[in-house]
Amino acid sequence: MIRLLVAGMSGQLGHGLASVLADAADAADATDATDATDATDATDATGLVRLTRVVARAHPAGRGPAGGAPVGGSPDRGGRVVPGDVRQPGWGLDAGALADLSDVGVVVNLAAETNWAAAQQALFTANTVGAVEGLNLARRLQEAHGRRVAYIYASTVYVAGGRLGVVPETPLGPCRHRTVYEESKWLGEQALVEQWRPGDPPVLIARFAALVGDSVTGTTRRRNSLYLLAARWEELPLRMLPAMRDARVDALPRDVAARALLAAARRIVAGGTGAYDDGPAVVHVAGGQSAPTLRALLELARSQGPHRFRHMLRLVPTSAERILWLSQNPGRFYRPDEAWTNSLTGLRYVALDRVYETTRLRSLLPATDVPQVEPALLARILFGLPASPVAAELPGDPAMARFE
Repeated sequence: MIRLLVAGMSGQLGHGLASVLADAADAADATDATDATDATDATDATGLVRLTRVVARAHPAGRGPAGGAPVGGSPDRGGRVVPGDVRQPGWGLDAGALADLSDVGVVVNLAAETNWAAAQQALFTANTVGAVEGLNLARRLQEAHGRRVAYIYASTVYVAGGRLGVVPETPLGPCRHRTVYEESKWLGEQALVEQWRPGDPPVLIARFAALVGDSVTGTTRRRNSLYLLAARWEELPLRMLPAMRDARVDALPRDVAARALLAAARRIVAGGTGAYDDGPAVVHVAGGQSAPTLRALLELARSQGPHRFRHMLRLVPTSAERILWLSQNPGRFYRPDEAWTNSLTGLRYVALDRVYETTRLRSLLPATDVPQVEPALLARILFGLPASPVAAELPGDPAMARFE
């Protein structure tokens, strides 16, 4: 049995995690697997794992990192709420709270400020300070209870900044093309690598691709920049979108990403700590080489929902330097609103030609838990298209020639 201490359950990935845990609990009840005490055995025997959850709502002023749900109540059925603040030392948990968490095996940090238009202080305190204090909390739990406690930090693949080609699953160096949001997440990663010492908790830095809604229902916690671009493509000047010729869109449904996260937690606990003796490990929870190109995704969307697209968007080949400059300087010549600022910033996430390596992720997880997403499914979720294509209606033109 694995007990998780999770901060950030009100976000997109947190909602995906809650959904996956609820589905697993329902299935376990149906198959009478609730007496399983070993995570690996339970998974091997039934394809499930019974998890006991402890949910730490670690957000300032009782709200999620992007103005999410208040602290009073958890979306994770069966979990209990532990008030805290990721910006505070040890997430603000005192000795009494630590004593109540004696059986926690993995501290999971999903909390983040993800509004790219937010103030720098908000971004760095949540994303950089929060990362370090999560490690400090895992250390305190480990020392207090005399056993290993792992730490998983949810980062983002976009710490790659302006890097092109294959982005490795390793710590990355400085990059002048990072946005403030990307820099805050990168500094969180760097701090974990620099402050980790032998004997510390095993640390996994999981860089997630862009997250979209649930793979079954399409339900989303919030509409990120991918949704905003999809909704506003008709408003683009001359309906043209600048992009590199082979640009890819790497995105995962939130429940698919959450399943990979849970599988990683199980492997860390069940597989020992040898792989983490040299410091934090980095994995990309992403589609990687299987991510569709932007052009293919647009063509799929148009074929599945021709009624939604009055005009086809034109992709204009351009250089990475121009894309990065535009996405870093959305307010250089005028003051766009917050939605347009996030949309223009998000241009770099669909318009650059790069592939996120997933070699280490594939070695860590069973093949069944490695994220696999059909491009057609991604197009349906992102553009809000029906599950089956809608036939285009013939125009009602009385002057049309008819054939009997």
